Amino acid sequence: DGAPGWLYWGAEPYLHGQMAAIPVVGKHHWGAVLKQVGMRTAGGYSKLLDVCRPSCGAIIDSGTSLIGVPKKQLKVIEEEIGHVNQDCSNIDALPTLTLNLGGHYFELPPRSYVVRTPSPRLDTSDYGLYRILTFQPKVDMVTVCMHAFFGMDQSTQHGPMWILGDPWLRTYYTIYNRANMMMYAAPAGADCRPQRYLNFVDEADNVNVTALHLLSDEIASTQPAEPVVVDLKAARNPWSERLIPGIMEI
Repeated sequence: DGAPGWLYWGAEPYLHGQMAAIPVVGKHHWGAVLKQVGMRTAGGYSKLLDVCRPSCGAIIDSGTSLIGVPKKQLKVIEEEIGHVNQDCSNIDALPTLTLNLGGHYFELPPRSYVVRTPSPRLDTSDYGLYRILTFQPKVDMVTVCMHAFFGMDQSTQHGPMWILGDPWLRTYYTIYNRANMMMYAAPAGADCRPQRYLNFVDEADNVNVTALHLLSDEIASTQPAEPVVVDLKAARNPWSERLIPGIMEI
């Protein structure tokens, strides 16, 4: 929606110590093992979902605009999310998606997995009805809120495939390190630079709070007031032409 994106070329090893190290498990893609997918409600209640058991294969892909999820698992996630109001008025009541990726805990809050997309709307005001009756309908373009998941089915050597696309990269600063086949991720700050990733055993400044809440606060502090605008007509999904029968080695 007009916000800048950044691509840094070259090693940044001095950042690795403040980021989560995610082992790359594939030879062909930037893939990792995904487990323990869950939801946390706005009230703080957490539950694990019956997906990715024992595991899934997740690819962090900068060329995909949305988040690809196995179709059966997407139904489970949609049931947990519930209805997304078209005007985003209930976004603060939607749950946060939680993930264990490469042995590290991550979360995607509603403002990460909900997008606004342009949609035509017929003017039904009194004047609009007059134009309809006189065969001169007026159509306005409005933005409609919706979740950013799409269904796909592909097996990998680590289980069903997920694609973590742009919604992930808007939330987490991610380093792809080819030299040691690792990915490093941490919450992206307002300046598009990484903040410090906190795992479950860390404490910041000796404050007795859990890393879970610290991670949530870190992400929430840089979330936009409204979800980003995504033109679905221009959205990229290269996987629609890459899926194969059987198992894909990621």
